[in-house]
Amino acid sequence: MINFKKHMIMKNPFSLFKRSDIDLKGKWWHRLFVVLYITLLLAVAGSASIGHFYNKEVVPEQSFNITVIKSWEDYISVQSGSFSEAQEKQYNTYRASGMSPEDAKRLAEQPSFSSFVRQHNDKVGCFTKDNGLYTLSEYTSDDTIAELCNGDSSIVAYQENWIYHLQGIISIILLVLFWSILIQFMYHKVFLFILLGSNKK
Repeated sequence: MINFKKHMIMKNPFSLFKRSDIDLKGKWWHRLFVVLYITLLLAVAGSASIGHFYNKEVVPEQSFNITVIKSWEDYISVQSGSFSEAQEKQYNTYRASGMSPEDAKRLAEQPSFSSFVRQHNDKVGCFTKDNGLYTLSEYTSDDTIAELCNGDSSIVAYQENWIYHLQGIISIILLVLFWSILIQFMYHKVFLFILLGSNKK
Protein backbone atom coordinates (compact mmCIF):
# COMPACT_ATOMS: atom_id res chain seq x y z
CA MET A 1 0.00 0.00 0.00
CA ILE A 2 2.85 2.39 0.82
CA ASN A 3 4.51 1.89 -2.58
CA PHE A 4 1.15 2.28 -4.30
CA LYS A 5 0.57 5.60 -2.54
CA LYS A 6 4.02 6.79 -3.53
CA HIS A 7 3.31 6.05 -7.17
CA MET A 8 -0.04 7.81 -6.94
CA ILE A 9 1.54 11.04 -5.72
CA MET A 10 1.86 13.42 -8.65
CA LYS A 11 5.26 14.90 -9.33
CA ASN A 12 5.68 18.61 -8.91
CA PRO A 13 5.72 19.92 -12.51
CA PHE A 14 8.11 22.68 -11.40
CA SER A 15 10.60 20.10 -10.08
CA LEU A 16 10.94 17.36 -12.70
CA PHE A 17 14.01 15.48 -14.04
CA LYS A 18 15.99 15.74 -10.78
CA ARG A 19 19.52 14.31 -10.63
CA SER A 20 20.09 12.28 -7.45
CA ASP A 21 23.71 11.30 -8.20
CA ILE A 22 25.17 14.75 -7.64
CA ASP A 23 24.71 17.60 -5.18
CA LEU A 24 23.58 20.30 -7.58
CA LYS A 25 22.70 22.67 -4.75
CA GLY A 26 26.40 23.00 -4.01
CA LYS A 27 27.15 24.28 -7.51
CA TRP A 28 27.06 28.06 -8.05
CA TRP A 29 25.98 27.68 -11.68
CA HIS A 30 23.01 25.56 -10.63
CA ARG A 31 21.88 28.24 -8.17
CA LEU A 32 22.25 30.78 -10.99
CA PHE A 33 20.10 28.59 -13.20
CA VAL A 34 17.39 28.41 -10.52
CA VAL A 35 17.32 32.22 -10.27
CA LEU A 36 17.15 32.60 -14.07
CA TYR A 37 14.52 29.84 -14.27
CA ILE A 38 12.23 31.54 -11.74
CA THR A 39 12.80 34.94 -13.38
CA LEU A 40 11.89 33.57 -16.80
CA LEU A 41 8.70 31.92 -15.52
CA LEU A 42 7.67 35.17 -13.83
CA ALA A 43 8.36 37.03 -17.09
CA VAL A 44 6.25 34.52 -19.06
CA ALA A 45 3.40 34.77 -16.54
CA GLY A 46 3.61 38.59 -16.50
CA SER A 47 3.67 39.03 -20.27
CA ALA A 48 0.85 36.51 -20.74
CA SER A 49 -1.23 38.29 -18.06
CA ILE A 50 -0.70 41.64 -19.79
CA GLY A 51 -1.60 40.01 -23.10
CA HIS A 52 -4.85 38.70 -21.64
CA PHE A 53 -6.09 41.44 -19.30
CA TYR A 54 -4.91 44.49 -21.26
CA ASN A 55 -4.26 43.55 -24.89
CA LYS A 56 -6.92 40.80 -25.15
CA GLU A 57 -4.57 38.61 -27.21
CA VAL A 58 -4.53 35.31 -25.32
CA VAL A 59 -8.16 34.19 -25.69
CA PRO A 60 -10.31 34.94 -28.76
CA GLU A 61 -13.61 36.66 -28.01
CA GLN A 62 -16.47 34.35 -28.98
CA SER A 63 -20.24 34.30 -28.59
CA PHE A 64 -20.13 32.22 -25.38
CA ASN A 65 -17.50 34.22 -23.48
CA ILE A 66 -18.95 37.71 -23.86
CA THR A 67 -21.97 39.53 -22.44
CA VAL A 68 -23.96 41.79 -24.78
CA ILE A 69 -24.49 45.33 -23.45
CA LYS A 70 -26.38 46.97 -26.31
CA SER A 71 -27.10 46.26 -29.96
CA TRP A 72 -26.52 48.68 -32.83
CA GLU A 73 -30.20 48.28 -33.68
CA ASP A 74 -31.22 49.55 -30.22
CA TYR A 75 -28.72 52.39 -30.50
CA ILE A 76 -30.21 53.46 -33.83
CA SER A 77 -33.75 53.48 -32.45
CA VAL A 78 -32.75 55.62 -29.45
CA GLN A 79 -30.72 58.04 -31.56
CA SER A 80 -33.50 58.35 -34.11
CA GLY A 81 -36.12 59.06 -31.47
CA SER A 82 -34.55 62.25 -30.13
CA PHE A 83 -31.86 64.80 -30.89
CA SER A 84 -29.14 63.83 -28.40
CA GLU A 85 -26.43 66.06 -26.97
CA ALA A 86 -23.83 64.37 -29.19
CA GLN A 87 -25.98 64.99 -32.26
CA GLU A 88 -26.44 68.62 -31.26
CA LYS A 89 -22.66 69.04 -31.06
CA GLN A 90 -22.32 67.41 -34.46
CA TYR A 91 -25.04 69.73 -35.80
CA ASN A 92 -23.15 72.77 -34.50
CA THR A 93 -19.94 71.47 -36.12
CA TYR A 94 -21.69 71.12 -39.47
CA ARG A 95 -23.19 74.61 -39.14
CA ALA A 96 -19.80 76.11 -38.25
CA SER A 97 -18.38 74.66 -41.45
CA GLY A 98 -20.96 76.62 -43.46
CA MET A 99 -23.52 73.90 -44.02
CA SER A 100 -27.18 74.89 -44.26
CA PRO A 101 -29.44 74.21 -41.23
CA GLU A 102 -31.41 71.61 -43.18
CA ASP A 103 -28.36 69.66 -44.36
CA ALA A 104 -26.67 69.91 -40.96
CA LYS A 105 -29.76 68.57 -39.19
CA ARG A 106 -30.17 65.75 -41.70
CA LEU A 107 -26.58 64.58 -41.28
CA ALA A 108 -26.58 65.03 -37.50
CA GLU A 109 -29.71 62.91 -37.18
CA GLN A 110 -28.00 59.95 -38.82
CA PRO A 111 -26.66 57.62 -36.09
CA SER A 112 -22.86 57.48 -36.17
CA PHE A 113 -21.32 54.01 -36.05
CA SER A 114 -17.95 55.47 -35.05
CA SER A 115 -19.63 57.19 -32.08
CA PHE A 116 -21.22 53.89 -31.10
CA VAL A 117 -17.80 52.18 -31.17
CA ARG A 118 -16.03 54.94 -29.23
CA GLN A 119 -18.84 55.08 -26.65
CA HIS A 120 -18.21 51.42 -25.83
CA ASN A 121 -14.39 51.59 -25.79
CA ASP A 122 -13.94 49.74 -29.10
CA LYS A 123 -15.58 46.59 -27.73
CA VAL A 124 -17.97 46.17 -30.63
CA GLY A 125 -18.46 43.14 -32.82
CA CYS A 126 -21.06 41.27 -34.79
CA PHE A 127 -22.39 37.74 -34.78
CA THR A 128 -21.81 36.01 -38.08
CA LYS A 129 -24.21 33.53 -39.66
CA ASP A 130 -22.34 30.60 -38.06
CA ASN A 131 -22.67 32.29 -34.61
CA GLY A 132 -19.05 33.38 -34.51
CA LEU A 133 -17.97 36.84 -33.34
CA TYR A 134 -16.20 39.26 -35.65
CA THR A 135 -14.59 42.28 -33.99
CA LEU A 136 -15.45 45.63 -35.57
CA SER A 137 -13.83 49.05 -35.41
CA GLU A 138 -15.00 52.49 -36.45
CA TYR A 139 -12.94 52.02 -39.62
CA THR A 140 -14.64 48.76 -40.68
CA SER A 141 -16.19 49.34 -44.10
CA ASP A 142 -19.93 49.07 -44.71
CA ASP A 143 -19.25 46.36 -47.32
CA THR A 144 -17.39 44.24 -44.76
CA ILE A 145 -20.17 44.67 -42.21
CA ALA A 146 -22.83 43.76 -44.79
CA GLU A 147 -20.87 40.69 -45.88
CA LEU A 148 -19.94 39.29 -42.46
CA CYS A 149 -22.64 40.45 -40.05
CA ASN A 150 -26.07 38.92 -39.76
CA GLY A 151 -28.05 42.19 -39.87
CA ASP A 152 -28.10 45.28 -37.60
CA SER A 153 -29.37 43.25 -34.65
CA SER A 154 -26.20 41.11 -34.77
CA ILE A 155 -23.93 44.14 -34.24
CA VAL A 156 -23.41 44.55 -30.51
CA ALA A 157 -21.36 46.29 -27.86
CA TYR A 158 -20.08 43.73 -25.36
CA GLN A 159 -17.83 43.01 -22.43
CA GLU A 160 -15.91 39.85 -21.56
CA ASN A 161 -17.58 37.61 -18.98
CA TRP A 162 -16.18 35.20 -16.36
CA ILE A 163 -15.80 32.39 -18.90
CA TYR A 164 -13.42 34.58 -20.93
CA HIS A 165 -11.26 35.33 -17.90
CA LEU A 166 -11.32 31.70 -16.74
CA GLN A 167 -10.08 30.69 -20.19
CA GLY A 168 -7.34 33.29 -19.91
CA ILE A 169 -6.17 32.16 -16.46
CA ILE A 170 -6.08 28.50 -17.56
CA SER A 171 -4.15 29.47 -20.70
CA ILE A 172 -1.60 31.43 -18.64
CA ILE A 173 -1.10 28.51 -16.22
CA LEU A 174 -0.66 26.04 -19.10
CA LEU A 175 1.80 28.38 -20.83
CA VAL A 176 3.90 28.70 -17.65
CA LEU A 177 3.83 24.91 -17.16
CA PHE A 178 4.91 24.36 -20.76
CA TRP A 179 7.93 26.64 -20.41
CA SER A 180 8.73 25.18 -17.00
CA ILE A 181 8.85 21.61 -18.30
CA LEU A 182 10.71 22.60 -21.49
CA ILE A 183 13.43 24.49 -19.59
CA GLN A 184 13.84 21.74 -17.01
CA PHE A 185 14.12 19.13 -19.75
CA MET A 186 16.75 21.13 -21.65
CA TYR A 187 18.72 21.78 -18.46
CA HIS A 188 18.67 18.30 -16.91
CA LYS A 189 18.58 16.12 -20.02
CA VAL A 190 20.74 18.18 -22.38
CA PHE A 191 22.96 20.65 -20.50
CA LEU A 192 23.74 18.42 -17.50
CA PHE A 193 24.18 15.39 -19.75
CA ILE A 194 26.81 17.25 -21.78
CA LEU A 195 28.47 18.64 -18.63
CA LEU A 196 28.30 15.64 -16.25
CA GLY A 197 27.25 12.65 -18.31
CA SER A 198 24.33 10.33 -17.66
CA ASN A 199 22.82 9.60 -14.27
CA LYS A 200 24.97 6.93 -12.64
CA LYS A 201 22.17 5.46 -10.50
